Amino acid sequence: DLIQLLDPIVRYDATTGLYKKYSQSSSEWVGLRPDDGIVEAQRIVQHVRKHQNHGRYTFNNQILAFLGSLPFDTGIAEKYENRLVRVKEEHEMIADEYIMLKTDLVVGLISGDEKRDEQIMKGFDVFSPPPDRKASKGDKLRSKQLKTAIQLSKEVQRPVELLMSLGIGGDSSSSSLSSDTVDITSLEKWIRSQAPGILLYEDDEKRNGEWKGQSVESQLRKMAWKPHTADSVVDMAGHWRNIEKKRKIRDSLIVASGVLVSFAGMVLLNK
Repeated sequence: DLIQLLDPIVRYDATTGLYKKYSQSSSEWVGLRPDDGIVEAQRIVQHVRKHQNHGRYTFNNQILAFLGSLPFDTGIAEKYENRLVRVKEEHEMIADEYIMLKTDLVVGLISGDEKRDEQIMKGFDVFSPPPDRKASKGDKLRSKQLKTAIQLSKEVQRPVELLMSLGIGGDSSSSSLSSDTVDITSLEKWIRSQAPGILLYEDDEKRNGEWKGQSVESQLRKMAWKPHTADSVVDMAGHWRNIEKKRKIRDSLIVASGVLVSFAGMVLLNK
């Protein structure tokens, strides 16, 4: 089925530790195979995008495709909307890829073993263009995004792990610690500020509309991930409080330095 190859993005499959292509239209993994199917799909993508940019329609049915090519409006686009073939622009797919890389890599780090770091770094091979093709702007941007996603996922892994331990079931003792050990609202806000767009909860999936079952929460549930015990949560909360303390000190220093610069400027102007 070529339709599922029209909008694939590269994602990290935390259950296997491999990078694979994922079809947004069919919500299925489609592998990384460089076969004739993908070549043909890319030809169709260019055709569909060209039509979209000129306000024309592409259908997955020959008769409808003929009617849609007529120089007058037949109204079939509205009547057979479920037959329309739509393809996102490249920059939209790259943006989707970035969001899911941040989400998937965090899941991989939380659920993985000591080999997970090595597996994650193999993404640079996946995102590199073949030897016979020069890297495009899109290739360079995607490689840059992967590097940033890996860095961010490592920074937020433990805070996300803490958040999930307090929020995904767990034993009642660890859940009851949430209000006493950590400000969950502050924790979530920090995670989202560090990794913008990350899908933490099922509610994030609903807001995005096309990522059902793909948030950190949903993926960990499907993997039967076990939340940390109460003692571990206390230790992780201490780690988070240290991060929060350092952040507040840094913010205070930034404000103080800004005040000093402003004051120095006023002194110089009054001389």
